[in-house]
Amino acid sequence: MAKLPSFLGHEFSVIATPGHTLGHICYFSKPYLFCGDTLFSGGCGRLFEGTASQMYQSLNKLSALPDDTIGMLCS
Repeated sequence: MAKLPSFLGHEFSVIATPGHTLGHICYFSKPYLFCGDTLFSGGCGRLFEGTASQMYQSLNKLSALPDDTIGMLCS
């Protein structure tokens, strides 16, 4: 995970999550996850440029985040 400058008192990390698109990323600052179209309340986003394997690997990355993570869907 790459680190970003502090924003509103939070240190964010960038998580590469290809699947929806090849260059898709999420932002994480415990406990907040800004995941765009990677996750929806009913499942994951559609595959536009990525593959099912890439999406699976990305979802595994997100599932490894702490249990108290709060997902913010920003699509």
